Amino acid sequence: MSALLWHAEAAEHLSNAFKAEADRAADAQEYPDARLLMRISLAYNMAAISMTKSLRDPRAR
Repeated sequence: MSALLWHAEAAEHLSNAFKAEADRAADAQEYPDARLLMRISLAYNMAAISMTKSLRDPRAR
């Protein structure tokens, strides 16, 4: 279980890093880059949520 939690936390950190870079790209008016980075951030965020739900689901144990 702890490995899944570690991966969920890592995915959340990656999501935050890509979001910060997307915000920077948007501020610099690099819109195609900002959209791509935001999509990557969303994917990592969804992965983190999925892993966290797996930890809470009693059927996953």
